[in-house]
Amino acid sequence: MTEIYDRGMDAVRAALGRLLAIAERLPSQGAGSAEWDALKDSLAENGVPSRRFPVDVIRDEIHAVLAAGAVAEEKKSHLIKVLKDLLAAPERELLARAWVSDIGYDSTAEIEFSNRRFCLTGDFIHGPRRRCDAEIRERGGLIAASVSQRVDFLVVGSLGSVEWKRGNFGAKIERAMYYKSQKLSMKILREAVWREALKK
Repeated sequence: MTEIYDRGMDAVRAALGRLLAIAERLPSQGAGSAEWDALKDSLAENGVPSRRFPVDVIRDEIHAVLAAGAVAEEKKSHLIKVLKDLLAAPERELLARAWVSDIGYDSTAEIEFSNRRFCLTGDFIHGPRRRCDAEIRERGGLIAASVSQRVDFLVVGSLGSVEWKRGNFGAKIERAMYYKSQKLSMKILREAVWREALKK
């Protein structure tokens, strides 16, 4: 498993707390550039470590929001909820979520949405599950509630899942790995790869 807490849980929780403070200060639509610049400076100056899960995932997302200079209220609320949940989580839960970095992901040059079946697992930084489902449906994709031989893509949320605390990845990932071992064409994708495909 990835080295996560080499400076201890306190450093991770402190970093999550700094990110929460920034997320809570994200301005509403139409705010002046001075507000956004102040938050960018705050993110850079606060020494938020970028290579520790789950801090790396959240930091990258806040950085992207700040670079865009705009955030929808739903996105802001989702970020704040995720951060509060992570801060309240026991160490064991945070460690369970870190299994997300140990999955054998597929690299794929192209993700075709139209008439392809997607199954989602884990928690997504992109937004609540209903939003992720809607993004796929808007592009002509289909949603599967569970992994079967008919699924084309299993997309794994970059925040992992508390369900993985028993030391396994959960039924969806294990089933997808089994199908792949049987030479089926199913792909297991990182959330980041899936999100890049949404932009095309």
